[in-house]
Amino acid sequence: MRETFARQGVSSVAVWLQAPHEAVFTAATAVLSGDAPPPSLEQLAARIAPRPVLFVYGAEGQGAEQALTPSYYAAAGPPKALWEIPGAGHTAGLETAPLAYERSVVGLFDRALLGR
Repeated sequence: MRETFARQGVSSVAVWLQAPHEAVFTAATAVLSGDAPPPSLEQLAARIAPRPVLFVYGAEGQGAEQALTPSYYAAAGPPKALWEIPGAGHTAGLETAPLAYERSVVGLFDRALLGR
C-alpha cells in the first residue's frame, strides 16, 4: 500500500480507487506469509549505500514503475545510477536493449567488484 500512496503524478482519484485492492493484497500477503509488511522500497533504497545500485525501468512500463523508480533513486545514496530504457515495457529491458543492458549490468559489477 505504501507504494500506491507514494506515486507522484497519478490522479488522487485513481490512487484512492486502487486503495481497497492494495489493502486486501497487503493483508493477504501478511496473513499468508506470517510476516508483517516490509519497509517501503524507498526506505530500503536508502539503506543500500555505500554499495552501488542500478535502478532500471522501461519507458513504456507500468505507471507505478515510472512514478516510483526515480523516487527510489533519489532516496539512495551514492554510488547509484538510474536508467530508463527507451521503448521497453515492464521487465522487458533485457529483451528491448540486450547489449546496452549487458553493458550496464556488467559495468556495475565491474565497478563494484573489480574497481574498474
